[in-house]
Amino acid sequence: MARTGPDARPLEFQEWLVARSDASQHAGQSGSTRRLASALELAPGARVLDVGCGSAKSAVLVATEHEVLVIGLDRSGRSLGRARWRARRHSFTRGLPLVRADAMALPFRAGSFDAVLLEAVAYAAPLDAVLPEVARVLVPGGRIGLVDIARRPDHVPPAADFQRLLGERTLNLLTVSEWERVVRGAGFDVIRAEGFPIRQELATVVEELGDWLRSVPRQLAWLARSPEARRLFFANYRVGLDPGIEGCLLVACTPA
Repeated sequence: MARTGPDARPLEFQEWLVARSDASQHAGQSGSTRRLASALELAPGARVLDVGCGSAKSAVLVATEHEVLVIGLDRSGRSLGRARWRARRHSFTRGLPLVRADAMALPFRAGSFDAVLLEAVAYAAPLDAVLPEVARVLVPGGRIGLVDIARRPDHVPPAADFQRLLGERTLNLLTVSEWERVVRGAGFDVIRAEGFPIRQELATVVEELGDWLRSVPRQLAWLARSPEARRLFFANYRVGLDPGIEGCLLVACTPA
């Protein structure tokens, strides 16, 4: 029988969260995406890969505001279905290429992209496999832009909530300086690395509000179907409200 609601497994839950929510799911939401895109210094016509694109909100924003070609990649068919809906909703006349694949085996030739976006991907990914793949598909001097969660120094995160959310997946809950060291260790030259508050700026809240409200009926409908899905949902929000968790924005480049 086909599934009609959120599965109790963490990975299935995360896919449903993206597919059923129109608001951004990464730290800082659209505000951090704009800061990241600005820091990447994207030239018009640049080729950009959005790894773990989810519902493609960032992909559409970056492509529209910077006049670049963005390809969205995600391993979830549910998320890509929502991404196709978003592209149609925004009358994306140039098209938004979408690819279903895993970040550990990017289906592109070496040197295919000028920049790669990683938003809310690296914290739950095997970095020793993902970062070399990102470096491979970048042109010499190409840039990687990362937005993710980070822990403040000396903070012990709520392990139970993270374990519930991630299941058996990798957890990379690093400080900003540790993120910087990991990216340098993968052969990148770090250009910028900084922390920022998870709490959104007012302008971002206003921008995301309509998308969030539009998602509420769908989210309530499927949360009502599974107690475990509700536990996962509230664990997700407790992590976001943890004062010891902040956002990390990092830009790095491959050697020219």
